[in-house]
Amino acid sequence: MREAQQIISEMETKQSELEGLSKLSKLTRTQETRFNQGVEDIENLDEELRAVRRAEAEQRLQSALSDPHTKFVNGASGAPDYDPTTGQMVRTAEGDPIGTVRRGRTGDPATDGARSLIDGLHRSGQLADHAAEKVEGLVTTGADTERSLAARWAEATGNEHYRTAFGKLLADPEHGHREFTAPELDAYRSVRSVQRAMSLTDSAGGYMVPLTLDPAIQLSSDGSTNPLRRMARVVQTTTDSWNGVTSEGVTAEWLAEGAESADASPSLGQVTVPVHKGSAFVPFSFEWGMDATDATSELQRLLVDAADQLQAEAYTLGSGSGQPTGFVTALAGSSSEVTAATDDTFAAADVYALQNAVPPRFQPRAQWAAALGIINSMAQMETGNGAKQFPELGSGALLRKQLNEVSHMDGSIDSATANHVLAYGDFGSGMVIADRIGTTVELVPHLMGTNGRPTGQRGMWMAFRTGSAVVVPNALRLLNV
Repeated sequence: MREAQQIISEMETKQSELEGLSKLSKLTRTQETRFNQGVEDIENLDEELRAVRRAEAEQRLQSALSDPHTKFVNGASGAPDYDPTTGQMVRTAEGDPIGTVRRGRTGDPATDGARSLIDGLHRSGQLADHAAEKVEGLVTTGADTERSLAARWAEATGNEHYRTAFGKLLADPEHGHREFTAPELDAYRSVRSVQRAMSLTDSAGGYMVPLTLDPAIQLSSDGSTNPLRRMARVVQTTTDSWNGVTSEGVTAEWLAEGAESADASPSLGQVTVPVHKGSAFVPFSFEWGMDATDATSELQRLLVDAADQLQAEAYTLGSGSGQPTGFVTALAGSSSEVTAATDDTFAAADVYALQNAVPPRFQPRAQWAAALGIINSMAQMETGNGAKQFPELGSGALLRKQLNEVSHMDGSIDSATANHVLAYGDFGSGMVIADRIGTTVELVPHLMGTNGRPTGQRGMWMAFRTGSAVVVPNALRLLNV
C-alpha cells in the first residue's frame, strides 16, 4: 500500500493539469479525453487516500491500546478517540505523561460538517424549514453507513461551488466544464465521487442535482400540491428501498397490588417499500440557460412540479409494478374496504359508516380523502328538514376531521365499475412514502424540430426514485359504492 503523501502528490499533479485544460477556450478531442480521464483518476486516488488513512489510523489505534504506558483521562477505559479521515489521535496538552489520550470526543467530523452546511443554507433561505429538517434527519439518524453516505451527499451537493458549476453546465452542456474555476472543479469531483458511491451513475454519466434543487428534499407540505405528502409518513433513504417495522401498538392495563402483568409484547411486522424510477423532460431556451442565477432558481420550481404531478397519481392508484403502490390499489378488495349500503348510491349514512369502521386507536389523527366531484356531492346532501347534512365542508372538514382533495380518486359513480369514492383513517400511521435522495439529470445540448433542424433549445432529462405502500391497513378504510 502506498503512503498518503505519494497519493496526495499525484492528486496535486493531476489537479494542476485539469486546471490548465479548463482554461483553454477550446479542447481537442484528445484534450477532452484527458480531461475526463483526469477527473476519474482523481476520484480513484481520493478513494485510495481514504483507505490508506483509515488503515494508518487503525494501526495507530492498535499501537496506543497495546502500549502499557498509555493513560486515559479520568481513568476511563476503552479505545482512544481519533479522526478516521485524517488518522490523527486526539491527545492532551504537551507535557502529559507519554501521550495521554483524551476521551470524550463528540460528533463525527463528516456529520458535523454536513450539519454546519445545512444550517448555513437554512439561514440564507436556500433551504426551507421542512427541507433542512429532512436533510439533518438523514445525516443524524439510521445506520452508520447510511448516515455517512448521506453526510457526504449533503456536503458535496450543497456546496455553493457545485451549484455554480451546475449552472455553467446548464448554460452549455458541451463546454460548460471548461469554465470551471478551481473550487468548482473540486466541488464537481466530490459530487462525482459521491454519485458513484451511491450507485447513481452509469455508462451514460449524468449530473447530480444540487441539494437545494432536489425534489426529494423540496417536496413537502409547504410546496406540494399533492395532499398525500402531507397526510402520509414521508421518509428518505440512500438505498434502493426503505425498510421499517410496523406495529399497531402495545396494550396497557390496570393492575391490582401483587397481580402479574399480562404479556404486552406488540405484534411486529417488517415492511419494505421499494423505490421506483420516475422521469421528466424539461426543455429550455439557450437564453434562459445562459442566466445561471435565474435559471437554477426557476429550475427548482420546474423539477418539483414535474415530479409532484407524476407522483400524485401513483401514490393514489399506482399498481406497485414499476411504480409506487397507491393506497386505493392496496386497500381495494381487502378487509379495509367498506361497501355502501346500496349499490351505486352514495348516501350520508355511508360517510358515517366509513368513519365508524376505523378503530379508536387511529381516530385522533384520522383524515378524509376524496375527489372534488365527491366533495361537491356531499355538499349537496341534505337532512329531512332541508338543512345541509355536512355544513363543515365549507371550512375543509367533514365530521370534525380534516378533508383533503385527492384528485385521482373516483369523482363520480359509475354503475359498471367499483367506485372508490372516499377514504378515511390515520394516513400517517397507515401509509409510507419513501424518497431516495440523489436526483440526477442528463443535459441534451440541442433539441431538433420536426424537420430535423435546431430549435435554439436545450433539454434536461431528470430521473428520481420514489415509492409508497400501505404498511398498516387497519389504520385506513376505503368506501366502495
